[in-house]
Amino acid sequence: MTSIIMMENPEFKICPKCGKAFECLHNENCWCLGYEVSPENLEKLRKEYENCLCPDCLSDYGKKKENLIS
Repeated sequence: MTSIIMMENPEFKICPKCGKAFECLHNENCWCLGYEVSPENLEKLRKEYENCLCPDCLSDYGKKKENLIS
């Protein structure tokens, strides 16, 4: 039996910090879950922005996790 994994269509968003377009998956496979953001920085993000940041801007608030399986 063959298993097919269906990926949800990404939503294209504009970063509220820099204006750059990027993809958001809105699920557990989204690229943003590959970043570690401290609780303090997460609170800052929630207060300063109403939407997701692009990978470049999110990296200002957290670091990319090591040893992720691709």
